[in-house]
Amino acid sequence: MRCQDLPRIVFEIVSASELRNRRARDRKRRDLQDIEGVMEIVELYQADVAAHVYRRAGDAWTFEAIEDVDAVLDLRSIGVQIPLSEIYEFVGEPDDT
Repeated sequence: MRCQDLPRIVFEIVSASELRNRRARDRKRRDLQDIEGVMEIVELYQADVAAHVYRRAGDAWTFEAIEDVDAVLDLRSIGVQIPLSEIYEFVGEPDDT
């Protein structure tokens, strides 16, 4: 999502393989936080109905975990709310094999 020429929100899909490399994910998030204009970073988890939201609050960043299919993702920087059930509507159940 962009505001004029600057990105406002960045969405990341986190796969199971990325979960094993926390340092790389943290480094990537810090790089995204340094991008001018970015107000929110949303990490959507591929294997679970879950989202982690990082929001710019002045010079700091806040964190919110959303982990319920009935929860709502609140994109405050653009004034939009999206139920997680809609985001994950077409995602099948994870394989238990």
